[in-house]
Amino acid sequence: MTGNGFGISGGSGVTTQNATGPSPNASEDISWIQGAHQIGFGASYLHNTAKFQTGFRAPGQATFNGQTTGIPLADYLVGFASSWTQGTVGYWDNRYHYLGLYIQDSWKLNSRLTINYGVRYEPYFAPSSKYGYYTHFDQSLFNQNVHGSTYLNAPAGLIVPGDSQYTIGNAPEGSRLAKFVPRIGAVWDPFGDGKMTLRAAYGQFTDRQYIQSYTSYGTNPPVGDTVTLSGVPINNPWASYAGGNPFPLAVNKNLNFPTFGNYLTAPFNYKPPYMNQWNVSLQRQIGSDLLLTVNYVGNNIIHLTTGTQLNPAQFLGLGACTIQGPAGPVNYPVCSTTANTNQRRVLYRQNPVAGQYYSGVNLLDDGGTGTYDGLYVSVQKRLSHGFSALANYTWSHCISDVFEPQLGIANAVNLPGNRRTFRSNCQVSDQRQVFNSSFVFQTPSFGSKVLRLLASDWQISPIVKIKSSQFFSVTTGVDGALTGQPTETPNLIGNPYPSSQTVTNWVSGAAFGAPAAGTYGNLGLNNIKGPGTFQMDMAITRTFNVREKQTLQFRADAFNLPNHMNGATPVATTNSAAFGQIQADISGTSGLTAGDPRIIQLALKYVF
Repeated sequence: MTGNGFGISGGSGVTTQNATGPSPNASEDISWIQGAHQIGFGASYLHNTAKFQTGFRAPGQATFNGQTTGIPLADYLVGFASSWTQGTVGYWDNRYHYLGLYIQDSWKLNSRLTINYGVRYEPYFAPSSKYGYYTHFDQSLFNQNVHGSTYLNAPAGLIVPGDSQYTIGNAPEGSRLAKFVPRIGAVWDPFGDGKMTLRAAYGQFTDRQYIQSYTSYGTNPPVGDTVTLSGVPINNPWASYAGGNPFPLAVNKNLNFPTFGNYLTAPFNYKPPYMNQWNVSLQRQIGSDLLLTVNYVGNNIIHLTTGTQLNPAQFLGLGACTIQGPAGPVNYPVCSTTANTNQRRVLYRQNPVAGQYYSGVNLLDDGGTGTYDGLYVSVQKRLSHGFSALANYTWSHCISDVFEPQLGIANAVNLPGNRRTFRSNCQVSDQRQVFNSSFVFQTPSFGSKVLRLLASDWQISPIVKIKSSQFFSVTTGVDGALTGQPTETPNLIGNPYPSSQTVTNWVSGAAFGAPAAGTYGNLGLNNIKGPGTFQMDMAITRTFNVREKQTLQFRADAFNLPNHMNGATPVATTNSAAFGQIQADISGTSGLTAGDPRIIQLALKYVF
């Protein structure tokens, strides 16, 4: 059950098998001191292998989101699914090579100033598969009606390793070998007394997609397939599909490609992501046991992986129309509906004969960016006079384009030319304010026998954590824009926060309106505030001497001592009856789950 309806599936059908390795790695670091210089250089190598087999889409899944009647359960009762998704058993075998070389120098200019500078060479080797389980869509080849030769029946514009136009070997994207990243930093003791330091640094850091992000290549044609149909009867979802149920597939040179298949593609001139990071830190010792720290950290990410849908459906109005099909024109009494999403896609309208083989064409887009700024303040008091403390406060803000961790599973969010449409607060990681504190109180040893027995040597340790609001996205739950895309937001037409917020009314449904058919709402992603977090834990301990070399330790721990309700974000799809309600997220799939209630545990430990 989900916020925008529910789905019915037959289960995985095929046992998932995941095998990684072997993943050998080797590294060597050498340090050489020469006068005021400490020169270091070294190298590291990692080879990563991952194999996978899954049939989680093979039985098929029907989703009911209220598209027909307005109520998900009613759609189920009338037997009309908003979407039907089915696929084959998926296979993939990906391999990564990582190589890093570096040289750096730590130069002590004088007793108060040291600088560190260096450079790393980190070429990007794209992942590869000895089976060539990758595809690439080329718009120019589609326009010329050019077909590959590896699979004789491959649709126009689709090429795979082995085709003459596929020029990057058995890889999904191009490699980048000329990648050098600099780093520089400095430490300054302005007074030379060791009680104050000022640090500053800048560096570039490379990144790459994690190896499992390429799984969709193994579940899409030609080695696998996943077909999604919109607006179909559940008793026979393949009734209007050309050729009927296309599964299972027989993969060979003469493979007949299914109509309206989903494909993943990446640029041959792919640019891997990297980060520019800079920081300034000031530390000052005050007295003999107090340390004050102020840090600023900033970074920006270049070539952040986003996703662009190259083949969206086009809104053609709500009147009657005629759309050209492979066998001739087809009349539609209502031109734009979820039932003819694939017939309204860009490639189908350009060339129905060739375009009928494409549904979603998801581009791994390397043009995204993101920024982060954070201020960190810390005060630490070392244990003295029976008391120690550590408190820190962080203010930060993260903004980015939509990050796609596993393109093809969730489908691309962006449409061509609108990468910045959903640029907003970073998903999950944009936590504006965080406060943490921990204390240790120790009672002294009293001279009185009674006080020594009752009050001496207790240790009390409270911990307090406070976080500001979590941000979340409000979506419509339906394809009101009729573009076939998974994420559509409503219009924000009023104050989303009720004057009195409760767990059953965290955001007001009246503040959100449905966009006009064929349009997107004015609301972005991850910009509505959920609940904050307040957590107070407490530990009390005392050790009693029983006799020589024998002690009895008592300990009591309380988690969430005030029993404060730390809620998850509310149901956030406007077509859900539970919209705006904070509910327990037992599965944890949102990444933002409700906190635990008060938990108390007692323990005795006898040491002898």
